[in-house]
Amino acid sequence: MKKLMLGMLVSAPLTFTQAIAGESVDTIYVGGQSSRLTMDQMEMNTQGGYTAYIDMEGDIGNLLIFDIDAKVSGRGHNQHQITVETDYSTPWNPIRRSIVPTGMFYYEIEVAISCNGKAIAYGKKNLNEQHRRGKLVHDKNRTLEFLLDNERKMGGTCQQIKVEVNPIQVADLYRDGVQKEKTVLDAISLDIHVLEKF
Repeated sequence: MKKLMLGMLVSAPLTFTQAIAGESVDTIYVGGQSSRLTMDQMEMNTQGGYTAYIDMEGDIGNLLIFDIDAKVSGRGHNQHQITVETDYSTPWNPIRRSIVPTGMFYYEIEVAISCNGKAIAYGKKNLNEQHRRGKLVHDKNRTLEFLLDNERKMGGTCQQIKVEVNPIQVADLYRDGVQKEKTVLDAISLDIHVLEKF
């Protein structure tokens, strides 16, 4: 088995989705206590991940320090492909097609934080594994942890923070049919602390 453990932490991803004001689940105050989010407080989105909004009070234009910790647990997915074999014992139907694992197992998660449409922090990490062709991973439970710290001057415009936690779904290697497996998130714990730098 070959494990592919990759991580990427950047402050401004190219694919950041723009924030649309949503119903807030909490309020965070600049210089106050940290705010904790769990998956129960978040809404499932179209990517199979979860989204939440947190109101923020106290951005008066100074430099803001964002301290964000996240723990994301879930079940990864095996990738599959179609194999074509010739079975001469059945000459009336010699072509046999079957769906088999490629040997690739994926658990890849991205966490995106924005405020009123402006990117604050982004992290993308994985616990992907490469096995021999035909190998099926049965224990699919995995956990990733993120430390996302950043400093940004929002100019007094940061009023609502948007949190997005999404699984990366790697497609099976065939065109037709429904994908056999997808990554599913089971638990999210995310802490946000915002301080002010004078």
